[in-house]
Amino acid sequence: MSPTPLPYVWKIDRDDVTISVSYGPLDATFTGRFSADGKTFGGGWRPNPGADPHVNAAYDIEGQRVD
Repeated sequence: MSPTPLPYVWKIDRDDVTISVSYGPLDATFTGRFSADGKTFGGGWRPNPGADPHVNAAYDIEGQRVD
């Protein structure tokens, strides 16, 4: 949780999503994708080149829509 709103930049291109943040020590990019049927989503955050990997830990997420 940040006491200050972070300057995230979102890019959505069809099923692809990219979210970037570069603010102080935070310097990472998320890339993800929705499945063609829109029921699943997956992607991961990765530190940008030169970013501190301890502050910008890499991790993956997956999700599924429940009807």
